[in-house]
Amino acid sequence: RPESLVGLALAHESLSNCLHAMSRWGDAIAEQRAAAAIWDRRVAATPGSQSLQRARSRSYQELASLYDSRGEYHAAVAAAEKSRPFLEADYAAHPDDESARTQLRNAVSRLRVEYSRAGDHPQAIAAAQQIIRMAADTGVISRSTANRDLAQTLIQAGRREEGLVALRHDEDLPLAL
Repeated sequence: RPESLVGLALAHESLSNCLHAMSRWGDAIAEQRAAAAIWDRRVAATPGSQSLQRARSRSYQELASLYDSRGEYHAAVAAAEKSRPFLEADYAAHPDDESARTQLRNAVSRLRVEYSRAGDHPQAIAAAQQIIRMAADTGVISRSTANRDLAQTLIQAGRREEGLVALRHDEDLPLAL
């Protein structure tokens, strides 16, 4: 039954969280992978369900976080990328939906970090630039955070001068260097 599968996925996620708290990374990853597989099956059975798609995306983001905690950055990228197509389509279809924007921004932020850690600096920079575009019509804190993250990504990629320019870019951000 579909609701039983959702309950099972949530149980796997809860167990993964407990195992994560105990630093049992391998077991936590196995439980989170089991949860993601269930969400995959549920989405395949009901592809038009926004709530199931979002739950699946969150599950893969959690899996990426676990891989990151274990230092498996390429696996973290692969897991995080699985959530991106739906979240981008959801945001494109609902640009005024704050939840769609937030979920995509969180996913792209995770990817920015994972790409950097995996040494894929061009993809990390592209992710940071995507966040800048998403934050363009938001408040000063959100825009400043996006500029800071782009600057950090550029600096990590060895592009120090461009990073400093990105920090200075936001007119609303008082900056004394």
